This record gives sequence, structure tokens and C-alpha cells, in this order.
Amino acid sequence: MKLDAFDEGGRQVLVQARHAAREAHHSRIGSGHLLRACLDADGPSRVLTRHGLDAGAVRRALPGAAPDRELLAAIGIDIDPDEVRERVRRSLGLEPSPPRLYRRRSRPLHIVFAGEGGRLLFSPGARKVLEVALWRSQGSCKPDWRVRQRRPATALDLLAGILADGRNPMCCLLVEHGLRIRPQFLAEVFPTAT
Repeated sequence: MKLDAFDEGGRQVLVQARHAAREAHHSRIGSGHLLRACLDADGPSRVLTRHGLDAGAVRRALPGAAPDRELLAAIGIDIDPDEVRERVRRSLGLEPSPPRLYRRRSRPLHIVFAGEGGRLLFSPGARKVLEVALWRSQGSCKPDWRVRQRRPATALDLLAGILADGRNPMCCLLVEHGLRIRPQFLAEVFPTAT
């Protein structure tokens, strides 16, 4: 699994999810971080809002806010940890490492996102989201499965990965906050579902 398997929008969602996990001091990237990043991405957020979702309420209900930043802001200190890291890196003359997505050879079920600031694993739920997104992009969900049309996975594919498992707590959260899963929505997110 490589970052090249995603288009620019999909890569941006993954980078934002990693940033959200790091900002919240979590040791893994979870499906909640992926959902937060999808809500910030243009395509998935437009689709969700068009079908009745209150994105602001979902953002407030998502776990993983950065308490340190809120606490510092309460006493009047506005600091961006990424800016501090960048200043330290520049002062030491270090080059930022490019982001990478890979599986460990010794543990193939572990998917790692490495880049500036270290490595983070994907949780099992988030790993399933990634695998569904990649499965969709490889043409496996086309009516004629023998004809594979490979394309990069998109941000909408990642949203479909969240919604593919009805037991995923983030899918349930979306439904609780007004997402109406109707045939029109399914046709937009899962083109071959109707």
C-alpha cells in the first residue's frame, strides 16, 4: 500500500487525519480522524451536507479535540505546534521527510503513515476504511468485475469506506446527526449500489 494509490484529494484527507491524530496526542489514526478530514475535504463534505448532515454538529461530537491548544488559548497563548516544529527544523538545517504509507513486512496487518513528526499506525477500523477505498478504486465494485479500471482512490472513496461498515461508530455518528441514506445518496457514494 502506497500513498501513490490515492489522488491529491485522498492524500490530503490522509495527511489531515494524521495531523488530527498527532494534534490530539493519539498513538493511532482512527476512523474518527479520517471522518474529521473527510468533513474538511471539499467533495465528501458537499455530498454529506446535500443529504442532510449537520457537519458542525458532527465535528463537535467527534472525539479527539486538542485540549492543549484550547487550554493555551484560554490563557491568551496562540501557538501552532507545526509552526514550532518547522522553526526548529529550519534552525537545525533539517529537511522535512516526505509522507509515506506502507505495510510492515513483519506485521502485514499494520499500516503505517510516516512523515515529519514520526510514524503513526492506522487503527483496525481505519485500516478497513483504507482497504475499502482502495478496493473501490481498483474497479472491484464494477458490475463486470473481470474488467478492472484502475484509478487512484479519492476522498469520496475514503468516505465510502467509512460508510461501508454499518457497525463503524463513525457511520452511526453520521446517521445520528441527520445523514439521510436514501437511494440518491447511495447512487452518489456507491455508484453500483442502486
